[in-house]
Amino acid sequence: MSIMQDYENIRKDLGFKYDAIEDYLNVVSPPSQYKKYEKELKKLSSLDYENFDIKNKELKNKYGITLLSDILYNEKNWNKYIKWFGKQLEPFKIIKHSDSLFSIILNEKDIDKSIFKYKFTGNGYDFENLFRSYVENKLPKLSNELRYDSEAGMFSAFSDSEKPLEKIAYYFNNDLKNNKDFITSLILNMTDYEVQLWLKNWVNGIHLFM
Repeated sequence: MSIMQDYENIRKDLGFKYDAIEDYLNVVSPPSQYKKYEKELKKLSSLDYENFDIKNKELKNKYGITLLSDILYNEKNWNKYIKWFGKQLEPFKIIKHSDSLFSIILNEKDIDKSIFKYKFTGNGYDFENLFRSYVENKLPKLSNELRYDSEAGMFSAFSDSEKPLEKIAYYFNNDLKNNKDFITSLILNMTDYEVQLWLKNWVNGIHLFM
């Protein structure tokens, strides 16, 4: 098996955890440092494997370089990455209930109420409304992989796999930090949760209040 095939198999197993490694590498090995490392590395092309390996390790230490292979095949580096990845998902919590049932939750006290300052109170129902809208607009292919069960004091959604939950939480937090106008626009276009529920039931033939 080639190293590219190996990487592809790892990607399938890890899901979004694999894709997020690129962001992590940009943090621990800034592009400016990597360019310096790469420039000097090219000068080593005439060396035999043993000497190349020695010099390569020296250059990586010199410029503080961590590569994809260092993450995937070194337990210490992998654990550092997983710790970083987990922090990118906070304050969401992903819970494994079984091999085929996972949930993502967010307690009301952990919801950033400031994003709801123009509309709504920011409880669990409001956040579910926002979360649904976010997924439908940003990651529509994942919409059918989620089932919701929120209450006023807690947002909650379920999936058969943790992979879509991790991906959505990661993207949502990134947009909340770097693209807050997008999040705000979703909120301003949201319909009240109870009204949406009523409309959904109406469409499904459950005519409330009649």
